[in-house]
Amino acid sequence: MSPGLYYQLPIYVGGFAEAALRRASRQNGWIGGQHGMEELEQLVPALLAHRQASGLSVAGFDLCVGLYDQSESNIKRCKELGVTGVYRHAFCDENGMASRMSLDDKLRDMERFAQLHLS
Repeated sequence: MSPGLYYQLPIYVGGFAEAALRRASRQNGWIGGQHGMEELEQLVPALLAHRQASGLSVAGFDLCVGLYDQSESNIKRCKELGVTGVYRHAFCDENGMASRMSLDDKLRDMERFAQLHLS
């Protein structure tokens, strides 16, 4: 049995160049990096259009993104766009770069995130 038939793992592609969006649209999903809502308002429809142009259903196509601003309104808008998952980069500053937060600040940050999105 060939490995491709035995291990049927989903394939997710990242990137936001036009060629990357086309490649991702032919796989099981797309994983975006840290994005603002303005970017996602353009990227997600483009991905879904590429998917449909390839003759593939958008049903079951995963769209996972990181957001600079994970406000309730942005999470809601992501869902409206068809985003299926939002992940949180660990302890990034406002530019998406690894920050030098203290342990206490990290714990407070995780608690705020949990209260906002998991309650």
